[in-house]
Amino acid sequence: MARDIGPFPPGQAVSPKFFVARSQEIKRILLAVSGATHGRSRSLFLTGKPGIGKSSLAVFVRAVAERKWKALGHHRS
Repeated sequence: MARDIGPFPPGQAVSPKFFVARSQEIKRILLAVSGATHGRSRSLFLTGKPGIGKSSLAVFVRAVAERKWKALGHHRS
């Protein structure tokens, strides 16, 4: 039986247009990153079923943080 993995196939980059429904999550994560640039670090966990875009979301937010705050980002899939 084939599994529907949605628009976020593992190991492949996706377009930012797929994150429209994730705007609140992106705001919350970027707020935490902004706080970290001011010495207020936090730990964040992205959890959920396979193929829903956790790694893609992490890659997207990391790119924004690197561009906006010159942050050094790292995530592990």
